[in-house]
Amino acid sequence: MTTESATTMATDAVGDHAGHPLLELSGLHTQFATRDGMVQAVHGVDLTVPAGKTVCIVGESGCGKSVTARSVLGLVDHPGHVNAGHVWWNSPTLGHVDLAAMDPKGADIRHVRAQEIGMVFQEPIASLSPMYTVGAQLGEMLRLHQGMTKQQARERAVELLTRVGIPKAHTRVDAYPWQMSGGMCQRVMIAMALAGDPTLLIADEPTTALDVTIQARILDLFRELQDETGMSVLFITHDLGVVAEIADEVAVMYLGRVVEQGTVEEIFENPRHPYTRALMGSIPTLGHTRRSAGRLSTIRGTVPHGAHRPTGCSFHPRCDVAVAGLCEVTAPRTLDDGASLIECHRWDPEALGSEVELGLPTLRREATPTTAERAHAENVTSATGNNLTESAPLLEVREVSMRFPVRSGFLNRHRADVHALDGVSLSIRPGETLGLVGESGCGKTTLGRCIVRAEDPTEGQILYSGSDDAVDLAGLHGGDLRSHQREVRMIFQDPFSSLNPRMTLGQIIGEPLVTHRVATGSELQDRVAQMLRRVGLSPDYMDRYPHAFSGGQRQRVNIARALILEPKLVVADEAVSALDVSVRAQILNLLQDLQDELDLTYLFISHDLSVVQSVCDRVAVMYLGKVVEVADTQQVFDDPQHPYTEALLSAVPIADPARRGEGRRIRLSDDLPDPIDRPAGCFFHTRCRHAVAGLCDGAPPALVPTADVVDGQDDFGRHRTACLRHSELELTGIAGTQEADR
Repeated sequence: MTTESATTMATDAVGDHAGHPLLELSGLHTQFATRDGMVQAVHGVDLTVPAGKTVCIVGESGCGKSVTARSVLGLVDHPGHVNAGHVWWNSPTLGHVDLAAMDPKGADIRHVRAQEIGMVFQEPIASLSPMYTVGAQLGEMLRLHQGMTKQQARERAVELLTRVGIPKAHTRVDAYPWQMSGGMCQRVMIAMALAGDPTLLIADEPTTALDVTIQARILDLFRELQDETGMSVLFITHDLGVVAEIADEVAVMYLGRVVEQGTVEEIFENPRHPYTRALMGSIPTLGHTRRSAGRLSTIRGTVPHGAHRPTGCSFHPRCDVAVAGLCEVTAPRTLDDGASLIECHRWDPEALGSEVELGLPTLRREATPTTAERAHAENVTSATGNNLTESAPLLEVREVSMRFPVRSGFLNRHRADVHALDGVSLSIRPGETLGLVGESGCGKTTLGRCIVRAEDPTEGQILYSGSDDAVDLAGLHGGDLRSHQREVRMIFQDPFSSLNPRMTLGQIIGEPLVTHRVATGSELQDRVAQMLRRVGLSPDYMDRYPHAFSGGQRQRVNIARALILEPKLVVADEAVSALDVSVRAQILNLLQDLQDELDLTYLFISHDLSVVQSVCDRVAVMYLGKVVEVADTQQVFDDPQHPYTEALLSAVPIADPARRGEGRRIRLSDDLPDPIDRPAGCFFHTRCRHAVAGLCDGAPPALVPTADVVDGQDDFGRHRTACLRHSELELTGIAGTQEADR
């Protein structure tokens, strides 16, 4: 009997499909045959998606979230396959059918993929072909599945691009993916998923690594489309702030199983499973700076390999409240208390008997300041800005500009310049962490690369005072530059692509020592072993290769490589953006511990403002190659003085569903200025709701103090902004948006 026949028989047996959930996973198992053994990536998942609702699946990498989503549509890559369970789909055309019983290449499942269930993948750039325009790729889908002519498909493609909020869709339809931003490409992927007007949209990490403003626009888009069409959404993410913004129901996955499921209010207000509670505790909380928040809670260890699943409760090796003799022996059963579903012995009176107290202790967040935080509090005041540290800057960036030439034609002639940096000035004091924030393309990474001299700035000075006399790094070359590069190092963004897969950890971490002729032989081995211990890795790992480690462990290797030369200044470029929330907390705590131990100074580049607030002393906001605001962290978050800063703050998802409300978010236009042909006057005026014609499009604003100098306050500690109207505007910070949501 064919799988298609089995599907038809299952449909006939069920009969009328009215009253069934839209999607129901029942005992779903998906496995992969690997050299390490059989990996059960999905291990008996039960999950329901009601009609018109948004269900979020959360958990760390390796917990089976994406494989669960792909299993629904039969898109599991070889050598994986669904080996047990059911995927019941309440199809408007096929009836109540089991998708898991269908032939993955058959006509029925192709119909479901094209017309009924759309999917948005995590990496839009990798999912779109760079060889064809977005219109051609959309059009191919429409012609293939809906029988449209080429002209009809083009017209429909323009409608879809307009529907997902892409400006000037009639011209963008002829653009290639590499000509569009990450946010724009993600919208193209959503347009493709919506081409068949699906009943269910599956979104696999659609906002991971996107800027906060782009992420906010994508979330708004999902909400608008859901209100407009009534479709359901299965949303996969590890960002609990996003979950609080959009979810109706939440399923928490760990090692292939749903360990807790309930309404978003119940999960956030009363998390019960120790894993859920640990994830909640790992979130940096808006409103708490590094001076008040203390260390982030972390989950010890990592997610085990699927081929080596622990006996009993899978989470027990990492659980702080595991019951000895029970949790490591017996798998917990699923409990339903009417509010949520949970798999945990701690809530099961039959399992515990009378020996252990039922339930878990009250969830609390530790707020013990580190030594560095206490020292910082003595030298730096709160947001009032008085009595700032009197030490001289370790680094001063003065009017740095960076232009990349654009060449074209047979003779490769210079046609124009991309203005990546335009007269940037800022300073960093010893022991300080300066946050650098802004949307993609604003110049953050370019500035960091200029500081470490991975790029040669076109103009300006980079004055470094690691020794007695300040040295202009921008003017150094050869041996003089290499000697100072030992003291100014960089932690790169991607822990996977930034490590040479052909080198062992010992070679990777020890390479700077060899390059700068600092150590060889046994001394080299000893220093590498010592640095591995400092970043929380065993020296026994020196002979292993990067592929054997998780993302968090690889980022620790990146940190070890950056610190092996004992630098004074470290540029951390999006050092935690690609990491799970629990691993991110570990790395942030590690960076603060190392700052305390080694007296480090950080330039912390990030688009995650909640992380910036929890780890940075001051913040500089960049837009289109210019610094538009700089101040103490608390000042920037509580009292922004530039409309762009206000818009960034309004877009931050708050990990509290009770604060979900309308009117908080400021929507910026998607029509970003061209860095080759920048607007006159204030670069932000084309997207600013406070812009005044004849003023903001006239002379460009300078970065000026927002108030008069207070007695005893030096120039370093002053709140500065590049807005011509800052004195007359009353902008809203994080505290105001939180209060408004209440």
